[in-house]
Amino acid sequence: MWRTCGEPKLLVIGAYQMGVDVEPRGKESLLRVFIDYAYPTRGIWRLLGSLFAVSYAKWCTGRMAHDAAEHFRTKGEGT
Repeated sequence: MWRTCGEPKLLVIGAYQMGVDVEPRGKESLLRVFIDYAYPTRGIWRLLGSLFAVSYAKWCTGRMAHDAAEHFRTKGEGT
């Protein structure tokens, strides 16, 4: 798990922590990617956060899970 320090300069989310959890399941594993975030604290960015943060968080975690699945799928092909 990792988290931001200070006030990040992102457009639709503010401070956040993000993590990955892997649970062994026999010959496979269950991967869980998560994000916990706050909205930006200032001006128009707070409004943009309320409109787009959920979509951005879903995209971000989905991208990470997809990339991890592709990485391990490729690693398993040669064995």
